[in-house]
Amino acid sequence: FISSAQQTISGKVLTDSQEPVIGAVVNVKNTTIGTTTNLNGEFSLSYPGNFPAVILVRSTGFISQEVTVN
Repeated sequence: FISSAQQTISGKVLTDSQEPVIGAVVNVKNTTIGTTTNLNGEFSLSYPGNFPAVILVRSTGFISQEVTVN
């Protein structure tokens, strides 16, 4: 029996002027794990893998970003 602990990755997607980015797509790179940001630019997702993980953030009209989570 192998058990893998779920961990939560959460954060906030903001513009350069600190405004929330609504509906941005947030995915863990090379997985099918993902979500979208809410009205405050916040996201939360469960991640069963090992860290560090790379998060991809995409939204129309913005440059895509990759962020490493340790």
